[in-house]
Amino acid sequence: QYYLRLVSDSWVGVETLHPVSFRHLLLPDREMPYTDLIDCTPLPISALHEPRFESLYDGKFECFNPIQTQLFHVLYHTDTP
Repeated sequence: QYYLRLVSDSWVGVETLHPVSFRHLLLPDREMPYTDLIDCTPLPISALHEPRFESLYDGKFECFNPIQTQLFHVLYHTDTP
């Protein structure tokens, strides 16, 4: 059994001790699932459609790598976490 001790840094003498049980803790599988990499054409940096953003990558590379290409739309055009 583990104990969680909480101590206030603002109030003198204020602390509490809570027992924490991991008896019914559900852990994920050891092998994490993964997404297969789709065979797609690499996106050029011009897909950003913003000259300021494109200038960050100008001269470093011309196209995003396969992982960046696959994730581009979700990461760049949505607010989904």
